[in-house]
Amino acid sequence: MSHSSLSRFLINGKNKFCFIFTFFLLGYFSIHAENTATISGSIENAIQPAVTLTFDRLHLDKHVEVSSSVINNGRFQFTVQPGQGNLLRLSIDSFHLKLFAEPGDRIEVQMKNQSAGFSGTCADQNIFLNKFFDLFKNDFDDSIMQPKMLETGVDAFEMMIFENRKKQTEFFRNKPDPDFHREKFSSGFNTFIQNTINYRYWSLLFSYPIINANSNKGLTVNALPTVMLDVFTKVRLNNDSALVCEPYREFLKYYVIYFTSQANGFNKFNDFSVSADKKFTLAKDRLKEEAYKFWLAKFTMDECGRLSPFTTKKLYAALKEIDTEGKYTPVINEVCGERMSMKEEKKKEEKTNTPAGTVAPAVGNGDELDLTDVNGKHVSLKDFKGKVVYVDFWASWCGPCRKMMPYSKSLHENLTAKQKKQIVFLYISIDADPVSWKKAIQDLGIEGINVNSPGNWSAKVCKYFQVYSIPRYMIMNKKGDIVDFNAKRPADPAILDDLLKYTLE
Repeated sequence: MSHSSLSRFLINGKNKFCFIFTFFLLGYFSIHAENTATISGSIENAIQPAVTLTFDRLHLDKHVEVSSSVINNGRFQFTVQPGQGNLLRLSIDSFHLKLFAEPGDRIEVQMKNQSAGFSGTCADQNIFLNKFFDLFKNDFDDSIMQPKMLETGVDAFEMMIFENRKKQTEFFRNKPDPDFHREKFSSGFNTFIQNTINYRYWSLLFSYPIINANSNKGLTVNALPTVMLDVFTKVRLNNDSALVCEPYREFLKYYVIYFTSQANGFNKFNDFSVSADKKFTLAKDRLKEEAYKFWLAKFTMDECGRLSPFTTKKLYAALKEIDTEGKYTPVINEVCGERMSMKEEKKKEEKTNTPAGTVAPAVGNGDELDLTDVNGKHVSLKDFKGKVVYVDFWASWCGPCRKMMPYSKSLHENLTAKQKKQIVFLYISIDADPVSWKKAIQDLGIEGINVNSPGNWSAKVCKYFQVYSIPRYMIMNKKGDIVDFNAKRPADPAILDDLLKYTLE
């Protein structure tokens, strides 16, 4: 839900209007009287017989919770559990109000002719919020801000959003208004406004290079000028209390995209699966607690339609491990479950299920990935359990693949006899022509286990692992878990240490 939609309300005359914000928790937490808030009110000339209260508790745009209150003698009432303060929407006919409430709030709403007036424990802060989003609605409207990104240079754009933030802050802190009293604002509400202002600036700044890069066919992403990020070290990255703010949630999204791009030398990824894996790795390293859970759930849900079943299962498994309360996983399973169960090729019914994306797929008799060795024998990835496996996806017609083979040979030579017994070098060719594949093995002197999944880019391993470019490397540990979906190349000296550390597990 965009902030532009949060500002769609009407103000008539000098009436005092407000947004009331509240949690509507349904089916997840028991409701205790001391943690509830009451929203009640009167309404005139309603066409519909009931008022609805809507809340996206998880901020995923899925499993949005809706409650209805039948209008009885012009009155309605809701009892909700707002947690520490959060957002919901009150609706009747075509009229909508965005609301914020905290435990103990008792709010009275008067609705008439597409307008509203409010009283109660949080009237002052909601009058302010009403005016704030009405005054700055364009600043929070992506349909307005994103076109400006495409038509404005980065320096001019940063100056604009800097001034926007300054004006918003001044209105929040300094501008006197007879309609509300700032001393009556709760600490939770003050924090909400501060987070909304500050994270909107940073979400727009980090999205600027991404939106521009996605709008053109160039191969690179333009880095933000260093001077613009000088004060970013003071920004709180992991801020669970800010998850209620849409600008913070958007900030998390673009933060991960931007710094993943930076780690890739600001070059665009030509392999979506690699891009997703890199984002996941960075987010896992930098995000913590609820911020990380939310990012992982939202990213998985938004992208599973484009991700391979393997990658989707991997992300879901990571989420399930940390989402011990089952807060997000039911929604993700509902949205992405069909994708996770998909197979690029028809599977035999007797195959056992593979834990969600963490274990190498069971190949069985070789039908699933069409892996056969040089003698035509079917090979399964599970055959290598108990050893560390360095997988090399390649083809005889791939020039960069061939250039890596001497480095791969040197890598072999740098291992001790004991280490060689613990590490398997598995070369998976996607050659459609077995003659060319076998000739390349001889010509290049490839040492290790050679298997073929024929079909070039239509090869089953390409579809299953979403391999869109080669050479591509992968590491499996002794348990058969894929621990690095996009491992370093043999030419990188650091790959030796990566492999050896898994021999110690």
